[in-house]
Amino acid sequence: MQSELVHEREAFVPTTEQEPRTKQVESYKRRAAEVRELFETHNISRGELGATVGKMIVKELAFLHVLSDLEPHVVQREIDKIHEFYGEVFHGAGVYEKLKSGFLGEFAVAYAISEQLGYPVHLPTIEEDMKGKIDLIVDLEDGSPPLAIQVKSLHMDAPPENIIFNPTDTELAVLPESIANNEEAHTMAAHADTMVEYCSENGLRPLYIIIPSAGGEHSMYNQKSGLPERLTQEGKDTVLADTIWKELQQKGFVSWD
Repeated sequence: MQSELVHEREAFVPTTEQEPRTKQVESYKRRAAEVRELFETHNISRGELGATVGKMIVKELAFLHVLSDLEPHVVQREIDKIHEFYGEVFHGAGVYEKLKSGFLGEFAVAYAISEQLGYPVHLPTIEEDMKGKIDLIVDLEDGSPPLAIQVKSLHMDAPPENIIFNPTDTELAVLPESIANNEEAHTMAAHADTMVEYCSENGLRPLYIIIPSAGGEHSMYNQKSGLPERLTQEGKDTVLADTIWKELQQKGFVSWD
């Protein structure tokens, strides 16, 4: 059945003037209700429900953390409301909790690349998300095709040696040994060929970013706000942004002449 959702990329941080927060909340609630109704009437799949809601959450967090002039405690209060609301959309906080870490991980990576490394980040279309397994699209402005990034937040028993992988990288074959949640790791590996084929057909460079999930000992982002963890309490640099930049260079994804 033809999806009734909008199919277009959106900037992680919009450049157009945004509605006041109160109107935004009303719009997102209406949209969430529409999406849930589509899911309940079988017009969209559970995967499309998650992809659509995930994009909505990332957009809300981007507005609150980047574009709004709200005080930090007000921002966090709004974020708490977001999590409470979408818990209801998914018919129970327990279901949403399993998805929340992934949504926050996507936001953290997008924030690190956009706001700390300074590269344009776009949220993919539903087709790019569903068929290509793509979470973020990044233009490194180096003349090469954009990066199509799949973000995975997984529980890890030890600090990761690397967080950036090419889907054809041999390191993916041994990755499950360092990850407690092997089911997620195997699912990710199973999608590699699909992602590579889709990106090849659509002029994109596939890339995995696999980070420790929030709340764990080795987490790179805050489990409440979604912001990358800072290297120092006073500074603005983060482990996530620094690691992404270093590994993009090491693995040849940055190709300036």
